[in-house]
Amino acid sequence: MTNVTIKICGITSEEAITVASGYQCVKYLGFVTYSKSKRHLTIEQARHLTNLVPQRIKRVSVLVGAPTFDFIDKTQNMYDYFQIYDASPSQIQQLKLASGKKVIVAIKAKDQKAVDLHRQYIGIADDFIFDGGSSSYGASSGFNWDYLKTVKCSFLLAGGIGLGNIEEALKVSRRIDLSSKLEDTTGKKSVKKIKEFLLEVKRINDSN
Repeated sequence: MTNVTIKICGITSEEAITVASGYQCVKYLGFVTYSKSKRHLTIEQARHLTNLVPQRIKRVSVLVGAPTFDFIDKTQNMYDYFQIYDASPSQIQQLKLASGKKVIVAIKAKDQKAVDLHRQYIGIADDFIFDGGSSSYGASSGFNWDYLKTVKCSFLLAGGIGLGNIEEALKVSRRIDLSSKLEDTTGKKSVKKIKEFLLEVKRINDSN
């Protein structure tokens, strides 16, 4: 069985990077640059943190809407991927051309119709994340995973995933995106919770 791949989103501290980097299952770390998020980082804050990420882990800029050319220019050497909510296929194409970066299209899976919208990005997006349908981005609400039965491509599964439901989540996707369940308070990752979760993923990987 395929090993579990983990992305941890909403990184705001050096400590979170250090502990997450110690586990081979962690392949992506996400840094939120959406100003209305409680996990929001300035460009300079994000620059400092992304410089600490080991080369084997991909650095992801999490945005709502396509970024400006100024943002792309100022962050050129900071990220490996852009993760974008609420951008059209043409905007994604323009972003890839302007930045030279890969793009993860994030879909808020509030219903079957929303999930099926991913089809218009196939051949344009480099990857997909299906997240909960909450109105606030990064809130990590759960959703009906049955909606994803129509999805034929590989994707990261997000939305309220933690120790209590990881076994069920892995039946849907072996690629998991985490955020709020690894926090003590909104926006502050818990080193203890990160370790506990990643040790469980290591146990699952080792048992395959």
